Amino acid sequence: MNDKAVALDLPFFVERSFPMGSRRSGAENGDGQKSQRFSTLRLLGERGSQTALVPKDWLAAPVFKPGLQRKNAPFLVAENTWVMGADNALTDTPSADIDLSHVRIILAILSFWVGGNPVQLSMSELARRCASSRGGRYFRDLRRKMDDLRNYWISIVDKNGGKRSFPLLKSVHVVTKPPRHHPKDDQGKVEIWLDKVELAEPFAELLRDWTQIMHLNLNTLKELTSEIAQAIYLYLPSRAFHHTEASPFEIRLALLLEQLGMPVPSAPSKRKELFTQHKRSVLTQLDGAEILTGKLRVALTPTGDNADYKLLAWVEKGCSLAETEPSEGPLFQAWISSGRSGTDYEKRKNNRQPLTNYEEELLGKAGIELESTRSFFSIARSLLGEPRFHSLISEVKAEALEGRAPNNPTGALICRMIRSIEESTPKKAAS
Repeated sequence: MNDKAVALDLPFFVERSFPMGSRRSGAENGDGQKSQRFSTLRLLGERGSQTALVPKDWLAAPVFKPGLQRKNAPFLVAENTWVMGADNALTDTPSADIDLSHVRIILAILSFWVGGNPVQLSMSELARRCASSRGGRYFRDLRRKMDDLRNYWISIVDKNGGKRSFPLLKSVHVVTKPPRHHPKDDQGKVEIWLDKVELAEPFAELLRDWTQIMHLNLNTLKELTSEIAQAIYLYLPSRAFHHTEASPFEIRLALLLEQLGMPVPSAPSKRKELFTQHKRSVLTQLDGAEILTGKLRVALTPTGDNADYKLLAWVEKGCSLAETEPSEGPLFQAWISSGRSGTDYEKRKNNRQPLTNYEEELLGKAGIELESTRSFFSIARSLLGEPRFHSLISEVKAEALEGRAPNNPTGALICRMIRSIEESTPKKAAS
């Protein structure tokens, strides 16, 4: 096989990877580091996360719809105005067309997020988290859709009028390798391996602000076969969370369908049919769907004037966020996601100790902003245990001293701690 770069039909960054044992110089084979890196990436599935850290605004409103996504569609959440599918800020060209399957891909990519950028991931594990698929045809479709995401832009206008615009993905890096099977019969062919995905830095900065992110249960989203059910699941739990069966969240189907960007049938019975038809109806899929703090429950009932039906929704809680401060949300969600109980969380939170002078010194050398995060790190240490907590801040301190610190070391460390809590098991919990 020749050793020149392979031209792909996607404008991704391409590296060349050579078989182990080939007589290449250290500069070309990286002294075996590339082969070792891909072996490590293939093992990511063993520790794969089933939750994604996503902007909480995405889960607070019907941002995503079934089928093709909106373009130049503004929506206001809290003090931010988001425009999904904005025109390319560099060329003024329209964003690429994407559908809900593209959205599931970006959500799955965010399940690898630990605060660093680019995001390290493997194609097979990404495919598994997106759709439990590892087939070659799905891999090709996945690559094509990731290219679309490079050309789908978002803009955010904050309360002060400041505007940030960026694509969902900045770049995708792949490498090519010789075929693993029947190489003699596959002369000139290559296998394409995903290496890393780079997010636009404004997007990465947003994700590093732990007060602006929430956990999303990817496993449940993946199990929902209806796109209507998927679109509703992405935002309904945030509306239903503080409601009970006795006092549910209510929304008329006509308004719900309008918010989802769907045609609204004129007859109420036809609107109801969209939610009740088929053996695994939209209603059946949503009722009992797991969220990180319990189960979503839904029901349909006629409106008082019989002019429509309304969807009732509430959360059957397995644990509660009621007593947590806003900045604690991601810590609590990570703890629950790891399989532990809300009671255990409260015990560790209540038993936390202030940071020691040594710990504050380490954090200071790592470039961490402590003024607004001291409480967060105190709780995180109680959840992680002192050895793991010290290990994580020592890593960030070393990166800072070696000149490898991220642009926002505070956000990066917070994300690492959240992921470390989430991916640990109850057996490994701090005692």
